[in-house]
Amino acid sequence: MPSEVSVKRVGFVGAGRMATALARGLLSSGFTTVEAVIASDVIPEALNQFVAETGGRVRSEEHTSELQSH
Repeated sequence: MPSEVSVKRVGFVGAGRMATALARGLLSSGFTTVEAVIASDVIPEALNQFVAETGGRVRSEEHTSELQSH
């Protein structure tokens, strides 16, 4: 059995309030790391708020290029 702790990757379809709250909870509990969290949304404001509150990465559905937080 490996002694390494594996980081769980978590993705959200929709970056609204529910996704943001879930991501914050998963991050604060240590379940995952900020580098392993990503969300997508068609609403730019939702993406901006997700990044501001979680530090996670986001992907715009309109533009398929990945955006990086700060």
